Amino acid sequence: MKTVAEYREFARACAELAAKLADPKDKEAALLMASAWEKVANEREAELSKKAS
Repeated sequence: MKTVAEYREFARACAELAAKLADPKDKEAALLMASAWEKVANEREAELSKKAS
């Protein structure tokens, strides 16, 4: 399992890729991937927080 920081890095990389893409469909796909990685990061962060409580 990756760390929250690694998931957020994946999201950042996808967002950077989206900014460089010209095709709207490709850009949308990269932004969807970024959003998905952010969701995974948030879920993992919540899971770790719950375990710490």
